[in-house]
Amino acid sequence: MRTSSACSALRSSKKNRDGASTAIKTHYVGPQNTIAATAVGSLLGLLGGPVGVAVGAASGLVAGAANDKAKLRVASDFVTEVRNALTPGKTAVVAEIDEESTGAVDERMEVYGGTIFRRALSSVNAE
Repeated sequence: MRTSSACSALRSSKKNRDGASTAIKTHYVGPQNTIAATAVGSLLGLLGGPVGVAVGAASGLVAGAANDKAKLRVASDFVTEVRNALTPGKTAVVAEIDEESTGAVDERMEVYGGTIFRRALSSVNAE
């Protein structure tokens, strides 16, 4: 059985031998919810004419931006948790992965001797 995984955010961090942490690279897909909600709000606003478009776009922008900001806060908390657990001289790759099953990622990381930290989406939504 084949499962699929999708990575929407990636951050690399290294803890030097002296214990100082360094961010190596960060990749974030972008403000997808902000863009999508603004577009949907604008389209729905077409029913109300020019004022409706403006109100719909503004409402979508605010709702989408709030959702994107919440995602970044969770990612930052999680990165701090992983960085604190990182031992000197090691590098961490922190990724936001949508996975059907945990087996595929677990198997790939086991080959490299990696440690996996997970936070379930349900626990993120509960915060």
